Amino acid sequence: MSDFSGANLKRANFNNTLAHKADFTRANLSGATFVNSNIKGANFTNTILKNVNFSQARIWKGDFTNAKIDSCNFNDSALGSAIFKGNNLTNSTFHGAILYKTIFYKNVIGVPTK
Repeated sequence: MSDFSGANLKRANFNNTLAHKADFTRANLSGATFVNSNIKGANFTNTILKNVNFSQARIWKGDFTNAKIDSCNFNDSALGSAIFKGNNLTNSTFHGAILYKTIFYKNVIGVPTK
């Protein structure tokens, strides 16, 4: 488990990373990349996620509650049992993403339809 809570991780490169149970609570991940990463049980609660590239990432049980998500790329990712609550996903893309048991609470705006 890695603790990145509150960290400034702008433009950080987490490509091809194993980030199991990583705590990104309240971190700033603007411009970060997680391409082809394996993220299991990570906490993104209240995290700033602007222009983050999660393409081809495997995100199992990721908690995105109240994360500030803007223009993120979830294309071709596998989101299993991920939680989205209190988010605006309008400008983010999920083309080809697998949303297996992913939870989108009623207060999520811009829920992907495909």
